Amino acid sequence: MRSSSSLFLAFSLSAAAFAGACGSAPPAAPVEPDSRTTTIPPAGQGQETPPPGTPTGTASASATPPPATPPTGTGTGIGKNVPIQASAMLDRLTALGLDAKNLPAFAKLTPEQKKKVMPLFKQSLGYSECTGCHVEGDFKKSTKKMKIAHAMWDHFVVDLRRDGGEPLFCDSCHVGKEEPIDKSDKDALKKFMATEYVDKLDRKDGKPHDCKTCHGDKVELDIIGKLWNIPG
Repeated sequence: MRSSSSLFLAFSLSAAAFAGACGSAPPAAPVEPDSRTTTIPPAGQGQETPPPGTPTGTASASATPPPATPPTGTGTGIGKNVPIQASAMLDRLTALGLDAKNLPAFAKLTPEQKKKVMPLFKQSLGYSECTGCHVEGDFKKSTKKMKIAHAMWDHFVVDLRRDGGEPLFCDSCHVGKEEPIDKSDKDALKKFMATEYVDKLDRKDGKPHDCKTCHGDKVELDIIGKLWNIPG
């Protein structure tokens, strides 16, 4: 089926031929407006007077606004994986009286210190509520996500450093996302882990860092369940 524009053109051409045969010119065909552009009228005609130095007259302006800048940590990396970044929480840890370069194991934090770092966990993982890890009405009740957070504090935040010695924190990897690693593409994941978690990280103790640092001597992929003994 022809489009309305094609039919309009065909009708116009037919009208022109007919008029030529009769010896009279047809009326000018109306011009359909181009919806992709917007005409900016001169100052004082349907708009406010622009500031000094602003060009006046007619111009074509795109009706579609420019794309917004993507949030940090999204749309980058390999596949859908989020690359490791500098932490935005180090100054906040210092303000809490903690040395980001020499953090103790999570179990050695005082109850007051634990309470103060909880908002940093929540922000780093993009949670809107504390119930992302805790049970509503009983925040002291242990949950799987609480155990994972404590283990990641000990094995990543305390034990690892970005290349060059800069401390890590939860947001270095999560960047406001609960799941910063996409496991659907195994080849992309393997390349991503080698690039981000091996090449760009070092051990705080100075020992050689490779896959075994996190996955054990036998490279166990289920580090949470089998190496950290956290049941599902």
